[in-house]
Amino acid sequence: MPGSRRHGWVQKGTRYPESSILPDDTVLISGGSEDYRGRSDSDILQARIYHPDTNTFQRVADPLVGRNYHSGSVLLPDGRVMFFGGDPLFGDKANTKPGTSEKRISIYTPPYLYQGERPALGGGPKTVERGGAATFATKDAASIRTARLIRPSATTHVTDVDQRSIALDLKKTKDGVTVTVPRNRNLVHSGWYMLFVVDDKGRPSKAQWGRVP
Repeated sequence: MPGSRRHGWVQKGTRYPESSILPDDTVLISGGSEDYRGRSDSDILQARIYHPDTNTFQRVADPLVGRNYHSGSVLLPDGRVMFFGGDPLFGDKANTKPGTSEKRISIYTPPYLYQGERPALGGGPKTVERGGAATFATKDAASIRTARLIRPSATTHVTDVDQRSIALDLKKTKDGVTVTVPRNRNLVHSGWYMLFVVDDKGRPSKAQWGRVP
């Protein structure tokens, strides 16, 4: 894909971008390179958040470490994102020196964590059947707007084939929220999930872990 301009920055054709679905239903995309395995010093030090509701990209703080082949990203239960890996083919722009595997790990803090106090969920059940409901205590029920199950990341070769985010039905009381898991087995695979709620300012809670049997 040729480079193009959007929102005042250059959007590059990208190989190996790391992407993670965030609790607010946006997607953080970072890194990658323009050429095979970062060849010719082509790592892209840019990050952006994709907003599916408007089909637009928002430029955010750029990474300081190049990531290419064998890189990945993981959404953490506190709402931050971990980036890791990178296996460049060469170690210089002239492609005369062998590359070395990147062993540094970067932790990215999305903008929603700079917006003040986040909603908090109290302990609830650790297992919820498809079609079942679970109630969690919270003093922030009035401001909570959405709830989602997000599958833990399982990344290899920059690809996370298990990544999914599932919207839950949400009911609120004075001192708690009740979420209902969809019945559809094709949508809700068995296994562990992180439950996040997001308030009216776009701030996510820390995750509660739960399992769908």
